[in-house]
Amino acid sequence: MLLASGTSLGPYEILAPIGAGGMGEVYRARDTRLRREVAIKVAGERFSGRFQREAEAISSLNHPNICTLYDVGPNYLVMELVEGETLSAHLRKGPLRIDLALRYGQQIADGMTAAHARGIVHRDLKPGNIMITRNGIKILDFGLAKLAPMGDEVQTETLTASRAIVGTPAYMAPEQLEGKESDPRTDIFALGIVLYEMAAGKRPFAGDSQAALVADIMRAEAPAIPDAPPQFAHIVARCLAKDPANRWQSASDVRLELEWAGSSQAAPVSPLPRPASRRWLLGGVAVAALAIGIVGTVAWLRQATPEERVYRFSLAPPPDTEFLNVPNRTGLALSPDGHTLVFLGIRNGQSRLWAQRLDSQAARELAGTENAAAPFWSPDGRSVGFFAGGSLKRIDLDGSNLQVLTDIQAPRGAAWGADGTILFSPSNRVNTGLYRIPATGGKAVQVTTVDRANRETYHSHPVLLRDGRRFLYRTQGTAGAIYAGSFDDSKWKASVMPGSNWVELAHPSPSGPHYLVWNRGATIVAQTWDPASLHLSGEPAPLGGPVGVLAPYAAYTVSDSGLLVYAGPADLQLQWVDRTGKPLGVLGEPGQFGSPSLSPDGGKVAAQKDGTLVVIDVRRGVTSRIATSVGAPVWSPDSRRLAFGRGGRVVIVNADGTGTEALLPSSGGNQHVDAWTPDGRALLYSELGAEGRRSLRIAPIGSPGAARPLLNSTHDEIHAAVSADGQWLAYVTDESGRDEVYVQKLEGGPRTQVSSNGGNTPKWRRDGRELFYEARDGALVSASVKPGADRVELSAPQTLFALPATYVGGHSYDATPDGQRFLVMAPFRPRAHEPLTVVVNWPALLRK
Repeated sequence: MLLASGTSLGPYEILAPIGAGGMGEVYRARDTRLRREVAIKVAGERFSGRFQREAEAISSLNHPNICTLYDVGPNYLVMELVEGETLSAHLRKGPLRIDLALRYGQQIADGMTAAHARGIVHRDLKPGNIMITRNGIKILDFGLAKLAPMGDEVQTETLTASRAIVGTPAYMAPEQLEGKESDPRTDIFALGIVLYEMAAGKRPFAGDSQAALVADIMRAEAPAIPDAPPQFAHIVARCLAKDPANRWQSASDVRLELEWAGSSQAAPVSPLPRPASRRWLLGGVAVAALAIGIVGTVAWLRQATPEERVYRFSLAPPPDTEFLNVPNRTGLALSPDGHTLVFLGIRNGQSRLWAQRLDSQAARELAGTENAAAPFWSPDGRSVGFFAGGSLKRIDLDGSNLQVLTDIQAPRGAAWGADGTILFSPSNRVNTGLYRIPATGGKAVQVTTVDRANRETYHSHPVLLRDGRRFLYRTQGTAGAIYAGSFDDSKWKASVMPGSNWVELAHPSPSGPHYLVWNRGATIVAQTWDPASLHLSGEPAPLGGPVGVLAPYAAYTVSDSGLLVYAGPADLQLQWVDRTGKPLGVLGEPGQFGSPSLSPDGGKVAAQKDGTLVVIDVRRGVTSRIATSVGAPVWSPDSRRLAFGRGGRVVIVNADGTGTEALLPSSGGNQHVDAWTPDGRALLYSELGAEGRRSLRIAPIGSPGAARPLLNSTHDEIHAAVSADGQWLAYVTDESGRDEVYVQKLEGGPRTQVSSNGGNTPKWRRDGRELFYEARDGALVSASVKPGADRVELSAPQTLFALPATYVGGHSYDATPDGQRFLVMAPFRPRAHEPLTVVVNWPALLRK
């Protein structure tokens, strides 16, 4: 029944009907409190309490391409009043120009990215829910399912119904039609159909009946889009993959691909004035394209001279080898002249460095570089430095002269200077500055000092300037930024860029500008930079992507010859293995995982995934998103709560996502939670003190009492683990000069050293008779434990298996209570097989 003009719904006065939607009638109304016009959708029944809570969560979305939800009433929704034309109405006039399809597609994907980041899945994305306004695209009905059938829609339920079939069949993903769990990739399938329809003027899947339509979506491949550029067709085809694992894994990926495709057909770009080097480079591209399995050579070449073109092609891994591209272990490095690429590859389960000349047919393994990370070149291009096995090492490109230069804890980048010294970051521990060491070996000398007053924790990712005396580096901590330093004056420090990740420096032309290259989210960008004044000018320009965003090592590399090489996002798969490392199965969908933690009852796994905290049901494989921007999670003994770090504080939440978050008391230092006491009454955590070291503390939960120190050493203490009987404490300290594992009584007493050559992240078997830890060389190690009156007796540590080729040194595994199975983070094989992308003449993109 239509509401008459002048009718009031709370503070809203109905002005006129607009139309009917899937939830009922839609009206133009006036908010009498804020004196603005709004749109109101009125349903025929009252909303549930849970629906209202979820709608309130959706109302927190604030994005220019999403219609804002203002308010929720007993049976109505109050939304932004959007003036314009629906995309479905616009498409009745015919297909869109490809530039409009690209532009609208980017805006839709951008809005979807914002919603997915909040854990909200639309489930009914279609042209009828997309409005074209004067200012661009607006996505309507975001996250709200239909309550009644309208037109070509089916009867559905509210978004509170788990596993309900929600949406419009013509735009549903195969898993959605099967009633399976929806996730962001479900929306990406629908986005692919929308993109197809914008370009072709019709949907890719059709049928004479609903059954035929569903069968077409489930089995048939989408037909080709007439006259569509190959990049656009590729983007759409991957959106429409039947298996969610084969689609783009995020809406951000789709946005960046559309952005790149749009830039590829933009105005012509200017040449670089380096004809001599360009001759070998373009020749090398031609040879490489024929010789080493290039997937595609040039991306959407324009009508321009060869020097004006920006070329893109794909570089496949060597036969029987995968690119090792996982969070924390990406390794790509172009030689200073741009002729040779060093990368991490894995063959027969073993990772090592490979060298590939871009004008040669074959890549060559560098023996002795097992489990390497973060390679970097000598200035003459004859040698490569890298980190492996807890050491800084170097090797000549011909495989000779392998040297160990110095021990390190958890390296974060290095640079090799023309004066024969290497500047490096030895650790991500607090109060760690940069060090330098002769490239031939010798004593490491500290170069920079952490500024605790500026809330810095450590320095990383050094880049040497061309004068050989100054360098750039990143300050880690609350005030992360890029600074410049000098070998000549240890106190000199100048700000270059606030809030950035690591950067690379390129100077493609002797008479041209310098550039800083870094990743802004998943996009690689570059900006003109003056090394004399240290000032940036102009705006950052996109060069390529997407790349992974969680790794502390760059997934890209640039050279002065105008080459850019990058790898796609680095996904991992949670995998079960036995005590020998034999795979037993996988858990959940792949993603950028970190810190898996198995609940004490064995039924669930909590982990960091794509920047959020997720809980995975072990039996059903269903994933729930619990919180955002989190550190490593820790389970309560009853498997009902989780603690994790966020913004330097310890946060406690219910594991099912209900209730409110609680904060552990803080004395002002940065906190990292480690363990819950077996009685569930207290948490163990490490806190950064005023003296610049981490100390273990214990704090009661939900009862009076202040946090207190647990140990009284003068060294860093991290990674605490408590035995199930509450008697014994395992932890890590750097008292010996490197991280080692120790055991002692929880309330104090003599301690016993467990590891002897480096160890991290100890975990107890439930019966307290075995302790596991990560060795410095990446192996999972076991030691049998025999508790005594005041200390434990330990067997000699035994290596169980090599952990998968992900960066070790913290929270990369967990063990079942009986210690017979382990959950590890393994490289996701389909991503490991994907080629690298090579961009030739990338500086031309900055001159559009």
